[in-house]
Amino acid sequence: NSVTGGRLKMEFEYDSNDKIIKQLLFGSGVGSSWVLSGKTEYYFAGNQKLILELHLDWNGSNWDSVSRFEYFYNTQEQLTQFVYQNYIANKWENYLRYSYTYDGYENRVNSLTEEWLNRWQNLHLFTAYYSDGERMDSSLFQMWNSTDWENYFRTTFYYNNQTQFLESFIGQLWTGVSWINDLNRKITNDQNGNQLLQLDLV
Repeated sequence: NSVTGGRLKMEFEYDSNDKIIKQLLFGSGVGSSWVLSGKTEYYFAGNQKLILELHLDWNGSNWDSVSRFEYFYNTQEQLTQFVYQNYIANKWENYLRYSYTYDGYENRVNSLTEEWLNRWQNLHLFTAYYSDGERMDSSLFQMWNSTDWENYFRTTFYYNNQTQFLESFIGQLWTGVSWINDLNRKITNDQNGNQLLQLDLV
């Protein structure tokens, strides 16, 4: 329920593995009635990995395809790519593609976003840098300027030497010639590493 009076309801259908395979969306109609609005269908491979997510709208008598996500995995069953498409003029049209690479510790190190402009073209690149196997020390976000990757934002993480819990990180913006501080976040954790407080300094 919203403060303006609108209402939404979702119903879910599960398979024998307790995975959601269908989601129905209803909006508020006249009086207290519910009006069917949209549907999302989820399809899984034999290894229970999600391979297709299909979004449809109800036009009053039939389901209309709207968009879909296709998911792809490597032999280690890590997500390596998913493609976002829209249904336009009775055919599927590419829109965005996300690709991922991993290191030997199964950490995701590169996340590439591409957009479709008659061919796949670079858009964003997120790179994560790790030490000690799983601890992310820094990350870098870059944007494609039509010929090369251009720095945009980087983050450096700092950990407690004894507990190894994250204590703070500093975010910096690229000016074109140097990095300037943009955000300094301080973090307080309990003895189990659960975050209790964060303080942002700008």
